[in-house]
Amino acid sequence: MAEMPPGSGPPRIFMSYTHVDRGLATFLGNGIGQYFEVQIGLGAVEAGRPWVERLLDDIRRSDVEGVPVGGSAWREFEDVCVEILKFLFVPPLSEPKIQPRTYSGTERRDAVFPNRNHRRHDNWGILLSELGARLILFEFKNYDRTEIGKDEIIQTSSYLTQPMGRLAAIVGSKKPNPGAHTERNQIFSSSKNVILFLTKEHLVEMLYMKERGEDPSDLIMDEVELFYLQHE
Repeated sequence: MAEMPPGSGPPRIFMSYTHVDRGLATFLGNGIGQYFEVQIGLGAVEAGRPWVERLLDDIRRSDVEGVPVGGSAWREFEDVCVEILKFLFVPPLSEPKIQPRTYSGTERRDAVFPNRNHRRHDNWGILLSELGARLILFEFKNYDRTEIGKDEIIQTSSYLTQPMGRLAAIVGSKKPNPGAHTERNQIFSSSKNVILFLTKEHLVEMLYMKERGEDPSDLIMDEVELFYLQHE
């Protein structure tokens, strides 16, 4: 075992072995929770193998061994996704508001990340200026047999009030069906709301980007621009 170089250890989401960490370990694949528990306890990683490489190996296997798809595991899926998004984007985004409700309690959003990057020329500043993305909505869909379709897109768009802005993302266990893509285009045509479709593969790629010292929000900007190009 070799000692961790400064700054090369696991992100803060792994620094205590909490309920969320156990869910994250399951999401990433069997065995990784024990791996991080041991490595954090020893303050070491395998010689010549950074923690993120082992992490990503397990993510790649997690389609079979990770968080179960379907309604029974919705909370576990949501907790894991929020922790990954916090690691990727906070800061420069602020700590998310989890399951905030409207005043009447009739609507509940999954997670909202405040974007306070006013007058900045980075990706979040551009999205704030271009889409008024003051509060960025993430909705999580851990579906098995059910399709992510037009109803989920309509619901997500309805959550985007004028003060929040016009940017949301759906993070799903599967890709949305063609009807969802059509509805997303129609919503943009009528309201200019942008709804991104993200999967586990996108989360993996952003973790790679973070490890390489790149800005993972570049992928978010790429997805926005790709949507603009395919819109009709």
